[in-house]
Amino acid sequence: MISKVLPAARSFRACCQYVCEDKTRAEVLKVEGVRGHDHKLMADDFEMQRMLRPEKHQAVFHSVLSFYPGEKVEDKKMVEIAEQYLSRIGVTNTQYVIAKHTDRDHLHMHVIGNRVDNEGRSIDES
Repeated sequence: MISKVLPAARSFRACCQYVCEDKTRAEVLKVEGVRGHDHKLMADDFEMQRMLRPEKHQAVFHSVLSFYPGEKVEDKKMVEIAEQYLSRIGVTNTQYVIAKHTDRDHLHMHVIGNRVDNEGRSIDES
């Protein structure tokens, strides 16, 4: 598996739209603290928590976890991997989304997290 942290998106709305909108290539596997059935509502939920720390302008964490071509991984296992990943990099006690994408030759998932945690503290970006 390969992990790639993407540059901070300008907004939760753009990130959620890209990751979740196209139901032919994307499937939301798990959400925590946000609504998962509509990318606009999801982005609103992320943004509401970001406002607990209004001076934090780049609160979007976005990462891609990619599997090797031909590798088959069950959805439940993908969620476990993504949650362990978030824990190990310190993105905890916050909102997140795990979405599977099938638009490439290799299975991969996008992980969106809020860098403002549930208590309004900033999560370290390093």
